[in-house]
This record gives sequence, structure tokens and C-alpha cells, in this order.
Amino acid sequence: MPPPLKDSESMKCKVAGFLETTKPSLAKTEPPPARSTAEEAPKRKTSASRPAPTLPQALGPKFCLARKRPKQLEKETEFESLFSQTADLKFTEPREVDYLKSTLVNCRQQYLRKAPANKGPLKNAHLNILRGRRRNEGIELTRLDKRSGIVLTNYNDYVSKLETIPADRTKFSKSGNKKDRTEAVEGQLTTVLKAFHKEGLLSGKELERLRPVGTTVSRMYDLPKIHKLKLLLRPILDMRNSHYHMIAKWLVEKLRPRSLKGTFEFFETIKNMNVGGSKMLSLDVSSLFTYVPMAEIINYLREVIQDRS
Repeated sequence: MPPPLKDSESMKCKVAGFLETTKPSLAKTEPPPARSTAEEAPKRKTSASRPAPTLPQALGPKFCLARKRPKQLEKETEFESLFSQTADLKFTEPREVDYLKSTLVNCRQQYLRKAPANKGPLKNAHLNILRGRRRNEGIELTRLDKRSGIVLTNYNDYVSKLETIPADRTKFSKSGNKKDRTEAVEGQLTTVLKAFHKEGLLSGKELERLRPVGTTVSRMYDLPKIHKLKLLLRPILDMRNSHYHMIAKWLVEKLRPRSLKGTFEFFETIKNMNVGGSKMLSLDVSSLFTYVPMAEIINYLREVIQDRS
């Protein structure tokens, strides 16, 4: 069995060896000619009291405060999930499985021991200011719905606008059952998945992958739309680790080959097709799912499937 990676030095050796093998294929780049003193570029005027205007734009909504110390149990679970995704792979030799396990264990240990380094443009002074804003109970710090940036808004105003969205009874209805139905929904979905497995529609591995276990209730949050008047909010339902999370990911895998990413791909698809006598419809999202009754959608899809079969 190949020896596991004990430290970062062995990884550096492997990377160095890889670079040595790829040297002949790398094009040689000549350094730029030195600028003469007569052609010296004019000095730019800078102000030490005012930061560069591109700094906030460079951060974007993906910026976050790094954890000082990651949670060990959480990382162990993530690496176990990563290893379970390799169950469909076929190894040429049994020792390769042990080598993969030892490599994942060493990577996890190195990650847990390594202190997170802040390599971004923000310094400790900036981070302390952001932490202070987050501790302020009267301020809500969130990212934008579109584009890059951070929004600071009044917490009470944010909650008030958030509560008006589920209060709309034309789109949402309040459940009369106050008991947590997480386990009940898990049981119902498991029953349906087992029935599909019995009919041969799902394999054993797919059943274990899709069966909901240890799920949580979905939560909703809103992102401000500053490109709209009155600072409207866009509701987003966080489905991670919910009852339907794995089933939704499985459906995406099945539907992706039959979906188009954008207008250009659509044109490439139909440019060699005879579309004479056909109709192309462009529907706005505000007229789709949330405004059409669920029963009507199901009945329509059933009729289409029956007509085509």
C-alpha cells in the first residue's frame, strides 16, 4: 500500500514533480523591456484617508468571515459523505481503496490542524468593524439579490417586510398542525421511494441516497433588491438538508440533459430544425408556479404524457 500523506511536504514534492514533467510544454515568456527614466510613468495621486473605490466591489457577496477553528464532527461527516460518493467506482486493486481512505483521513487531519489564513484585501481592522456590525441587534447585514455588495438595513424594517410575504393568503396557507411533522414526512417519502424500488424504478444505491434521514425544517430568508423601488425583498427557501433536498438534486440530474442553459444554446438547438407551423412561448416567472394551482399543473402534465404515449 502506498504510504499516506503525512504532511504538506510530500504534497509539495508531488506538485514539483508534476511541474517538472510539464516544463517542455510551457511557452517561454520574455520579461517586458525596462522603462527608461525619460519614459517613466507619471505618478498617480492617491489619498491615504480614502480607500480605493474598487475594494468593496472586489469583495462581492461571496465574502465571508472565516472560522477561527472548524468543527471536527462536521468535517468528518463531510469527508465520509465524499467517500460514499465513490461507491460506484471500480478499483483495479483492493489496496487502492485503502490508499484512498488513508488519503482522505490525512487531508481531513491537515485541514483541521491548519489555521485559516485571511488572504483577502480586508485587514483585521476591517474584520473587527464587520464583527461589530453583526453584533448590533438593530442592524441586519445581508448580501444583495443581484450584483456584488453588502446591505446594511434596519432589523425591524427587514423583519416587517419579511413577515408580509408569508402573510399573503393568496400564495401561502398557515398549517393548523403545530406539531413538528419532520419524521412523518420522512416516513411518507421513504414509503414512496421503497415502492419505486420494488417496481424497479430505483436501484438499491439510489434508494439509500434519496431516503431522507435526519432532515430539518426548511427556513426562508430574503435578499434586498436595491434595483427596485421601496427596497423590495426576494424570498429564498433554503432547502439544504430538508426532506426533499436529495430528491430535488436527483431530479435535476435527470432533467439537465433535457434543459437549455440560455438563449444561445436554444438557437443552436433549433437552427437545424423545421419549426414551421410551431409556436414559441416566452412566459414570465410571475405567471408560473406560484400562481397556478398544483392540481391543474399535475392534470395538464398527465394529459401531455398520455397523448405522447
